[in-house]
Amino acid sequence: MLEARKQANENRGSRRSIGTAPKRFLSARSGVAAIEFAMTMPVLIMLLAGSINFGHVIYVKHTMQAVAGQALRSVSYGQLDFADAVTFAKSQLPQLQKGKAKWDVRIVESAATNEITITIKVGTKAASLMPLPYVSAEAFADELSVELIAPRITAFDPT
Repeated sequence: MLEARKQANENRGSRRSIGTAPKRFLSARSGVAAIEFAMTMPVLIMLLAGSINFGHVIYVKHTMQAVAGQALRSVSYGQLDFADAVTFAKSQLPQLQKGKAKWDVRIVESAATNEITITIKVGTKAASLMPLPYVSAEAFADELSVELIAPRITAFDPT
């Protein structure tokens, strides 16, 4: 008889566990962190990759600005002619994506205003580190460009 009671109690326990299974499932917290991690990690990785990508584009733009300034200064003071300044500028620009970037460096002098203009352009596809769908510079512009204008210095007067 004692064994029959034990068997009945065990059967009742299993019936209770079937009825309370949804409640236990909803109250269980094991594995929740793994699921939350799996849901949020791709978003965080995209944000990190996007910020690295935009940082590299800003670096490229800054380098273009600095190189254009050096080349323009050399031409405006007469230290370099136009062809040498273009060669100098192309040698100073970073080698992007194993040389696939095509730098467009142009130097033009206006006879009417006696001003020299240097323009440097590169496609954003070449300036980006990673082709990401929504967090790359390609989504916002087709090319990066810098244009500087300075007068030709014929006589240097420091005063």
